[in-house]
Amino acid sequence: NSGSMKPFDSLVANKTQFLHTLQEELQDLVAVLIKEPRLFYDFQFLIDSEARIYQIDLDRVEQSGYQAPTKQAFDNCLNSIIGNMIRILDGDYRDATKKRRRKKKKEDKKISS
Repeated sequence: NSGSMKPFDSLVANKTQFLHTLQEELQDLVAVLIKEPRLFYDFQFLIDSEARIYQIDLDRVEQSGYQAPTKQAFDNCLNSIIGNMIRILDGDYRDATKKRRRKKKKEDKKISS
């Protein structure tokens, strides 16, 4: 094992099938979040190269003082996940992340000046 990492997009054999499976997996995730809405505010998951979702870190659920998420919050979250995955599959996620960081640095410089 050389320990090298391949870009995620190169590990996905069929991007159309990947996005279809991701949609199905996200619907299952929504079902879990509806049953246990406290997870919404601190859920984490991994996605493999076949778009299967593995939920992790489920033991840090807020016990009180939470507000159930709205449908709009669910929609925003899922759309963000899908949008980020499309950018990753297109190979431009890293570039977009770098651009956002540079823009934030410039904004922070302007504020501190």
